[in-house]
Amino acid sequence: MGTILPNQPTKLTLGQAVEVTKTFTVADVANFAELSGDCNPLHLDADYAATTMFKKPIVHGVLMNG
Repeated sequence: MGTILPNQPTKLTLGQAVEVTKTFTVADVANFAELSGDCNPLHLDADYAATTMFKKPIVHGVLMNG
């Protein structure tokens, strides 16, 4: 599979696949929480998240799927 550069037009044909990798930062999550109003401590509070099955803050699902 070749490398696809950002902002470069790409034509895909049936059967091809593309993989996109993004590392979300704490700032990404905080900005999304502010914009969306979803300030669930599971996303923003490491102490709270440590008490859950995830053990650390998680990225909003909508942010990851966007």
